[in-house]
Amino acid sequence: MNTIDNLNQLTVEITEFLDNLADVQQEKLNAVHKKDLIALDKCMKQEQAAVMKSKSLDKKREGILLDLGFGGLSYKQILEKISEEKRAVAAPLFDKLKTSTDNFNDLNGLIKTAIEVNLHSINKTLERLHNTGVKNSNKINKNNGKVTFTDRMV
Repeated sequence: MNTIDNLNQLTVEITEFLDNLADVQQEKLNAVHKKDLIALDKCMKQEQAAVMKSKSLDKKREGILLDLGFGGLSYKQILEKISEEKRAVAAPLFDKLKTSTDNFNDLNGLIKTAIEVNLHSINKTLERLHNTGVKNSNKINKNNGKVTFTDRMV
């Protein structure tokens, strides 16, 4: 049977997991800014492994909450249902988890914005290249107006 101590221990584990994942997210953000595709790929592989671990942690958390009769409750609601003594231990752990979660979400937002900016830049470059290619393909060439492989811009 799980106890509130098991929930507290798991809360610490989830917090550490999120802090470590936030470090990966920071590396990913740096890679995006530097346009370092190798580093970005490495971070994405680490994230893929983390997805599996997060599912495992979430399943464990759900099991503990069900055992305690707290299934579907938020951490705030759980704190209201436990003794003052247990609340004194759990509340700081839950607060740290919230801080780590907020930090992780903030980094995700920054990464999303940075990637969107880079994609916009790539799209503009492709559009310019396409427009340049269309202009060059409209020129009359030695093959009676037909564009050949050697006429194309690379």
